[in-house]
Amino acid sequence: MKLYSTSDPYQWFFPIGILFGVVGTGLWVAYKFHFIVGYPGGLHADLMSGGFFLSIALGFLMTAAPKFSGTESATFLEKLTQASVLGLMLLVVFRGDSTGFHVLLIVELLFLILFLMRRFSRATQRVLPALLFAAFGLGSALLGSAILAVADVWTVPDGALRFGKLLLFYATSLYLILGVGAQLLPMLMGTTHLARIRLQQTKIQILWSATIVMAGFLLEAYGNVVVGRFIRTGIITWIMFGRWKVCYRPRSGTVLGYMVWLSTWMVLIGMWVMVVLPQYPLVGGHLYFIGGVSLMVFSVATRVVLAHGGHGLMVERRSKILWLLLLLLGAAVLTRSAAPFLKGMYESHLAYAAICWILASVTWLVAFLPKLYLRKN
Repeated sequence: MKLYSTSDPYQWFFPIGILFGVVGTGLWVAYKFHFIVGYPGGLHADLMSGGFFLSIALGFLMTAAPKFSGTESATFLEKLTQASVLGLMLLVVFRGDSTGFHVLLIVELLFLILFLMRRFSRATQRVLPALLFAAFGLGSALLGSAILAVADVWTVPDGALRFGKLLLFYATSLYLILGVGAQLLPMLMGTTHLARIRLQQTKIQILWSATIVMAGFLLEAYGNVVVGRFIRTGIITWIMFGRWKVCYRPRSGTVLGYMVWLSTWMVLIGMWVMVVLPQYPLVGGHLYFIGGVSLMVFSVATRVVLAHGGHGLMVERRSKILWLLLLLLGAAVLTRSAAPFLKGMYESHLAYAAICWILASVTWLVAFLPKLYLRKN
């Protein structure tokens, strides 16, 4: 084993993203034991979406974009700039400054968009059309953060505020999953041979799909909740069943393949639960975010670390660590989803779910942090 001679962006931003996640979920433990005053729901959502998810996405995109486009890797200054912004975001969180958090998130997104535009404008190889979904995701994050930053200072209409939250907390992750996952997730599941023909979408098809999904978010924000959720969930179901072929079991024969497969199903289940049980939006929301997004993030991060570090992929096949990670995230999603139905135990179950999520993230760090910075000879 030897230390990496160069550092890829994922080595910087994966640990930072998990740190955001630990802080964001740890709020519920602190709230349960009265270490903090005031319900931390808004701060929790900011930290998990703008901190945990977008930091991991940042590491992935800044690592993958140069390879997708055939251009140069991220420079030290580009990585240091983003790391500095993320560090400041953590600092303002501990000061309770939501405005500062949203403004810094806007800065982070602008730097990332500029980085991606520089690479893809000089692409020397064909760029996958599905990455248009990722552009919608970053645009959603930027607009959502801007709306929330304005709402921190001035009064904005209720519909606009709801739309900003939907963009940052749901549209961002959903579009990025559709964009990055179109080729990556079937590959990890070993079903690329089933999905390959279906993946050749035109830009027009993608633009129409992305626009209809956005229309669903708009309808939900402005009062047509069930209709808006139904429209976007229908489009996502069509993409995942018709194009990704998630209806088929993984053919990879690996624990990681089943984790990815399960995460795609949890994304769909969470979204349909939000349609069927509109009075319990956070039940479906946490099925989506814990069972779907979180599990998918840890799965993809595992493949990135193993592949880029030259560690081989045997860990994906029968790793007990991955089974433990799956078990802990499963406990977290079940505990959190059951919380609204357990009278008198709601706050306790928020804390239990948070502890399970934190244990899952610590498990992943203990197993893969050495592999982040060591490469096999």
